[in-house]
Amino acid sequence: MECSCKGPLQLTHEECAVKWFSIKGNRKCDVCRQEVLNLPVTLLRIQSSAQRETVHQHARPVSQLTREWSDAVVLVLISTICYFFFLQQLLVKDMKAHAIVVAAPVSFTLSVLSSIISVTLVSKEYVWAYSTFQFFLVCGVLHILHSIVSVS
Repeated sequence: MECSCKGPLQLTHEECAVKWFSIKGNRKCDVCRQEVLNLPVTLLRIQSSAQRETVHQHARPVSQLTREWSDAVVLVLISTICYFFFLQQLLVKDMKAHAIVVAAPVSFTLSVLSSIISVTLVSKEYVWAYSTFQFFLVCGVLHILHSIVSVS
């Protein structure tokens, strides 16, 4: 390597040097802190592709955020349907046809709130598991309040 290093420190396999400096993203020697002058032109191409990848990595959070909120939309739709059918079955005995009037807005409100809580508080891997647990918890509480405590 053509830097300020002397002796065995300046002897490096060319492939190893190219790979190391392309991973680092610059031509500065780690030992003497001088720029290495004899690196081949291929390092520049590797650096430019590494720089492009860095630019794409900075763009990932936006796409990841979009994906998380699109998951939230799907979660709202699915949980709205689940809450609606649960509430419909729970209320149809007492309210007959008016159960739809109560079940629709309540199920939508519950699903929006639970989905926002799931997406914002829980990590990406566990959103669906947490949402399922949350659904059964809410349904259990609603069933207890309606059936056992007789809250209408």
